[in-house]
Amino acid sequence: MDGFIQNMRQCFEQHRAISLTEPHLSELHALQAEAQQHFLQTQPYCLQSKKTTSSSIEHLLQRNYGLQLTPCTYDSLDSVFHCSIENRNTAMFVLLNGWYLYRHSALTIFPDGVVAGSLRAALKQFPEWVLPHLKETEYVLNNDMVTLNKALFYDGFFIYVPDNVIADSPLQMVNLVRTTNPLLIPNRDIVILGKNASLKMAHCHDTIQHGKTLIDDVTHIHLGDGASLHYYKIENKEHDSLLFDHVFVEQGAGSRLYSGTLTFNAGHAQNYLSTNLRGPHAEARLNGLYLVDKKQQIQNHVFVNHIAPDCKSHQLYKGIADEEATASFHGHILVNEHATRTEAYQSSKNITLTNTAHVTTQPFLEIYTDDVQCSHGATIGQLNDDALFYLRSRGICEYHARMLLMHAFTKEITDTIDIHSLRDAMTELVEKRLRGELQSCQNCILCCNDKKELPWQMDIKI
Repeated sequence: MDGFIQNMRQCFEQHRAISLTEPHLSELHALQAEAQQHFLQTQPYCLQSKKTTSSSIEHLLQRNYGLQLTPCTYDSLDSVFHCSIENRNTAMFVLLNGWYLYRHSALTIFPDGVVAGSLRAALKQFPEWVLPHLKETEYVLNNDMVTLNKALFYDGFFIYVPDNVIADSPLQMVNLVRTTNPLLIPNRDIVILGKNASLKMAHCHDTIQHGKTLIDDVTHIHLGDGASLHYYKIENKEHDSLLFDHVFVEQGAGSRLYSGTLTFNAGHAQNYLSTNLRGPHAEARLNGLYLVDKKQQIQNHVFVNHIAPDCKSHQLYKGIADEEATASFHGHILVNEHATRTEAYQSSKNITLTNTAHVTTQPFLEIYTDDVQCSHGATIGQLNDDALFYLRSRGICEYHARMLLMHAFTKEITDTIDIHSLRDAMTELVEKRLRGELQSCQNCILCCNDKKELPWQMDIKI
């Protein structure tokens, strides 16, 4: 761990050298200098904690990570990045190695007033929108990777939807990595929806060239009263990657959050999702699906904070672990004193395909008021022997019988995706992943340079 701290000291020095050339961002750099000092003083407690640290993380942290402190050129993407899914009808925005890529403008302002593009550009053009969210302190979270992100981020996504605007088409945000050297990528994203605004979006992590990376991504989402957001996170990383993904949501009265986190490949991934239901009648539906094998590791941490009365939350996380993979789910529902008439449900369902796969689940309810309806549950098991026998007795071989059962298990999550083209794409990717045909290589999940159709052994949608 000492080597990692020294590595971060070097990154801080590189970052400060660049910041001296940007006096117009002095307020941001002052916030980052404070975060750098705090990170060094805490001596990354959360990374040293036995609850979140394993030998694989220790191995990944031993590398000498560097920063890419200059933007990528747009031409560097054109030759390798082509969408392979037709008729998606989405507006696409791309980060490459942490920098927003654009051909003409760093910010796109749509006719309906929606603003999307580079966080760095938004900070210059709309500081009154961006700075208040950057000033929010996160130190109380006792999560040093969030502090590290604040100390080093240089760009990210910014999305603003004005009051009463319903975005016509979904937005697709893609975080791509292309590097041959160990690289630390700290992205900071801000999504703001005004009162009664509505947006659907997909946020993807993928790689177009293998590299040893540490991705530290923090996303802040602010939903005004009556706002509605469908937010889907898709992760398909190489086996040599270390991913920390944090999503913090603030919900106003009557707002709706529909979230789905789908992990197809990950060397080691830690996903943190937290939402504060601050206004009455707010609702959060949080779903997750992970498919891991080999020695991959995935952790999902979910925190739902019921602050106001008459709010609802529903969590459903499902996963399949094969070979020597490990996975964990930590779910925490907090019902505060004034959050009367709360409805909160939490469920974690898991399948292990081998005796060497390991899954842990920890659902947790913390309730400080009466007149609530809350429940939680967790299951860990293997494929049902009776169901396998029934399918095989109908002439289906064992391989395809297992595929059918696993597909049925995952379908409960993919069916909740409200972007129809994305739901079809994710269903197809789940099928490929279960067959072992989807690998994290030089192909992005949603956008790749290989349009060749893969042959199918059978149609499992029978």
